[in-house]
Amino acid sequence: SFGAVVALDYFEKKSLLAAGFLNGSVQIIDIANLGESKTLGFHKGAVHAVAFLDDGNLVSGGSDNKLIEWDVLGFSFLQEHMKHSSDIMDIVFSDGVLLSAGGDGEIIVWDSDPIRFSKSLRGHDEVIWSVAALLDYFVSIGRDGSIRWWDIDSSDSREIEVHDSLPASDITFVWNDLVAIVTEYSDALQLVNLTTGEHAKIKSIDETALSMVEFVPTTS
Repeated sequence: SFGAVVALDYFEKKSLLAAGFLNGSVQIIDIANLGESKTLGFHKGAVHAVAFLDDGNLVSGGSDNKLIEWDVLGFSFLQEHMKHSSDIMDIVFSDGVLLSAGGDGEIIVWDSDPIRFSKSLRGHDEVIWSVAALLDYFVSIGRDGSIRWWDIDSSDSREIEVHDSLPASDITFVWNDLVAIVTEYSDALQLVNLTTGEHAKIKSIDETALSMVEFVPTTS
């Protein structure tokens, strides 16, 4: 048994699902081939985040503080990077920029082709739980209870005031400056406008506390 699934990401072009497990395993699940799964490799500790790059390669991060790049088609290890001094809690890839957020309160910006360190950003006082990106902007949430909106180019950030049940556990962009936020202590999904500060709640049907959120665009 690999233990609990901690992280997921989907690569639509190849119908592949990546999963990070509590025991350190990184698995690739072939959705088009009846859900066949293979072990890509391991971290020394829980895998908190996985993210596909444009070329189909995968990056993962975990409690060993490492960002690891994997060749998914060749099922092989490519390289590892050590810039965080604590667990890597989340990874996001957007518009050629790779971001990793850590238990050390830092966000590392990486160039993605090839992967190499670009710069380090600090705005949170404690562990950062989640980051979400949209073009040249991204948002982050941490155990300090703050939500920060960043400009990647200038490295500037500002705190978003949200009067609700924080600290949040996960965040995602829904559209432009609208984000969805959940906290493990509430059964409500929070929608926040980053520009105006307006927010609204959507309660879960079964009143179960929510810990993860992901926006999935649909067409009709």
